[in-house]
Amino acid sequence: MAQLNRSNAGDGAGIRCMLGQEIAGSVRALSSSTTYLQEGDDISDVDLLIAEGEGAIKKKRRPRRGEDFKLREAFVKADFWLLFMVYFLGVGSGVTVLNNLAQIGIAQGTSDTAILLSIFSFGNFLGRLGGGVVSEHFVRSKTIPRTVWMTVSQLVMAIAYLLFASALNGTLFAATALLGVCYGVQFSVMVPTASELFGLKHFGVIYNFMLLGNPLGAVIFSGGLAGYLYDKEVEKQQQQGVDGMIFASSVSCLGPKS
Repeated sequence: MAQLNRSNAGDGAGIRCMLGQEIAGSVRALSSSTTYLQEGDDISDVDLLIAEGEGAIKKKRRPRRGEDFKLREAFVKADFWLLFMVYFLGVGSGVTVLNNLAQIGIAQGTSDTAILLSIFSFGNFLGRLGGGVVSEHFVRSKTIPRTVWMTVSQLVMAIAYLLFASALNGTLFAATALLGVCYGVQFSVMVPTASELFGLKHFGVIYNFMLLGNPLGAVIFSGGLAGYLYDKEVEKQQQQGVDGMIFASSVSCLGPKS
């Protein structure tokens, strides 16, 4: 009886050993045969699910919103170009007004235009500091996206531009302050928005590409649009000067000199 028990125990150990070897071999074969499937490969959904469940296939997919993007992966996302266009329009138009702030002040009768630059700079400081604090508070407490604050700042910038265009008495300094605050908000909100949408692994490259909106806006809006409007206004005033016998040196793009 004891000999029979020892024989059965030996057989059980041999069977377990054989099963262990077979399982290890299957795992090694499965690991060596693991392939990666790109999106668009010709395979049925059922076969794909079975293969993924068994671990034989690992399907590569594009990163989703909030995951780490490479720059070329971000290029095909609508969120990337929408954020770039919003930043380009907001900062590009803001830097155009900043470049022409002295001319705007002179045209509205302000003798000391340096104070306008001081007001804009202080508003820019408040916007950069306050925009980050406010957006961080509401995104944590109320889950309000940061892009909402970019939209709000764009609307306020539009109001400031209308105040500049209206040239109403007493609105120049208020419009300059509003524009400075909104200009700063664009910078402070864009940075965390880009990191939250496209991750931090390649954030430096994506962020610096976004910053191209600043010089591009300066070239297109300031050098192109504003320069064209100045040239057309000078031509018109010079023609009026010739017709009215006014010397060309007494006119400028800001209006006839007194």
